Amino acid sequence: MAWYDDYDFSDDPFAVSERVYGLDKVFDELVYRVESGSMAYIEGKDGSGKTALVRKLIGEFGGKGKVILFDCGQIGRKVNIEGLMKGKYGLFGRVFGAVPRDMMLFLDNANQLSKKNCERIKYYFDSNYIKSVVFTGTSYARAKFSKSVRDRIGDRVIRLKPLTPEQAVELVNERAPGLKLLSEDAIKKIYKRSGSNVRMFLTGLSAACASAVNEGSGQVSDEQIKKAFGDTDGQ
Repeated sequence: MAWYDDYDFSDDPFAVSERVYGLDKVFDELVYRVESGSMAYIEGKDGSGKTALVRKLIGEFGGKGKVILFDCGQIGRKVNIEGLMKGKYGLFGRVFGAVPRDMMLFLDNANQLSKKNCERIKYYFDSNYIKSVVFTGTSYARAKFSKSVRDRIGDRVIRLKPLTPEQAVELVNERAPGLKLLSEDAIKKIYKRSGSNVRMFLTGLSAACASAVNEGSGQVSDEQIKKAFGDTDGQ
């Protein structure tokens, strides 16, 4: 039996998902940028919600059949973007092989793109084959973008801020309302241990709750938080 069964949840309320929390204004801005036909860059640490935002954009625009999502971390820096367009990598190539117009291109982990690949994307953007481009990455300054690509992005760099400890508590209350197993103090400690990484935070919450339930505790303790993060030395 899973820990959350004892608390009448149908599934783990802290399962990592593509749900966006506290980023509604950012999402609205991205929708506007995509609809207006521009390039934008989402900057944030791992676990800050970049991929969740992009996948929510897919839900917003995917029904129009002109959306491409690609994880640049899968192709590395040496792959030529034109090779993808010629069908070497499945859907990405097949879609571009048809030479469609007004495509929406969402590139996750864009810091893995080479400058040459970015220039080819710029060519298709300027030629109106691509209507809008949303890049995501951990650092805009370190992206392999040429000046011409940066000029097209302009001031459309959206920097995601980590949740505050208070927002982390709100996230827990939203996902697991009325859960007495986690005190506000325990939530903040778990968030601190996660290094403000939302994915690690959610995983830590679930592991700490599982430990508390297995040990018959009424609330998550400091020792159970340490176990959740693999810390048996009390550090």
